[in-house]
Amino acid sequence: MQRELEEWRDRAHDDLNAARHLRTNLGIPGGVAAFHYQQATEKALKGLLIADGDPPTKTHDLRALLTRLADRVKADHNTVEALTAFAVLGRYPGFSAQVPEDELDAFDKLAKSCVDQLGIEISIR
Repeated sequence: MQRELEEWRDRAHDDLNAARHLRTNLGIPGGVAAFHYQQATEKALKGLLIADGDPPTKTHDLRALLTRLADRVKADHNTVEALTAFAVLGRYPGFSAQVPEDELDAFDKLAKSCVDQLGIEISIR
């Protein structure tokens, strides 16, 4: 199980780094970075569920994942709601790709917190 957790952490970390890199390119809409923040958060949360012996379902709904981890992960409800939308809707035309910097900052904070928590979980095993 240790290797599986490391793989979830590594993929989450890669998405976090991708989101941060994309934010530095002014020609790329913030929604593209937001998609990767969502992916980083989702993968880290799924890793934490696996660490708890609670296999995740195939969902992109951060709210549903966080509900199962309510005692371990604290997150701002509005940030989670906004970030969840980028899992699916953010990939299609008609969904605004413009994301304010302060919202991207909140997405970064949430994703980093979840990725860091998974890293801590792995290190204490």
